[in-house]
Order: sequence, then structure tokens, then C-alpha cells
Amino acid sequence: MERIIARVVEVHGLAAHYAADLPAGDAADAAMRQAVAAAAPAAATLQLISSDDALGLPPAQQMYMLERAAELDLAVVEDLTGANTMPVYGVEGQ
Repeated sequence: MERIIARVVEVHGLAAHYAADLPAGDAADAAMRQAVAAAAPAAATLQLISSDDALGLPPAQQMYMLERAAELDLAVVEDLTGANTMPVYGVEGQ
């Protein structure tokens, strides 16, 4: 978990550096989008593993993995589990 968080921070810093020539609001938005994108695959992977019955994980381990996934990116977990029924602004027909 610490390595993933460190990677998110690193990506945010890199994105902020390269977006520095954009207006302040756009630069902050671009940096945050890149940082979140770095955590989303890990969250999705943990959520999918936690819900795979073929692995035979006990319920306590499934819940642990799901909680870690939600800490990384709650929106990804909600989307994958069907808990998020709200439309995503700026994303059309995906």
C-alpha cells in the first residue's frame, strides 16, 4: 500500500511539473487526474480478486482486500460493484 501511495505522489508531482505552463486550475486538475489514474488499476485489481469466488478466499480476507481497494480509489470500486449509479460528468457513453 505504501509503495502505491508513493507512486501516486510521484505521478502527481511529475504531472504538475509538466502541466506547469497551463492555467493554475487546469494544471492542478491534470496533475490530480494523473495521480488518481496511477491508483485506479491497483484498486480495480484488488476489488476483482476480492470478489473472485474461484480463489476461495475467506470472507475476512475478501473484506480486507475490498477495503484496501476502496482506500485507493472508491469510485473505481463503486463502479465495479455496481454501487455507483450516478453519471460521471464529462464522460459520455462509456
